[in-house]
Amino acid sequence: MSMELGISQKTYRRLENGQSKIDLERLKSISKIFEVDPMELIDPDDMPVFNNYHQQGGNANIYMQTLSENEKKLYDDRIKHLEAEVVFMQNLLEKLKHLIIPSSSKS
Repeated sequence: MSMELGISQKTYRRLENGQSKIDLERLKSISKIFEVDPMELIDPDDMPVFNNYHQQGGNANIYMQTLSENEKKLYDDRIKHLEAEVVFMQNLLEKLKHLIIPSSSKS
């Protein structure tokens, strides 16, 4: 992959590990290599993870990993649960405020 991008393996490893930022031109180059639209590489709902495993003899396998529909549903369900918990806690806080500071003594 580093050879196809015209960069060193060290530079590619830094990109892969998130230690270096990818500029727009490099993003376009990567999207051409994988034959995907550049937006597919940066869409947060469907962001793939690229792992380049170097094997003996110079061969490299590239694996793309995205969240499965089940994993997305689990995350969505967890987010909804946490949002409901926030609303519950906000309501509880309001009730506690009314117990501690009666409405007649607010003024």
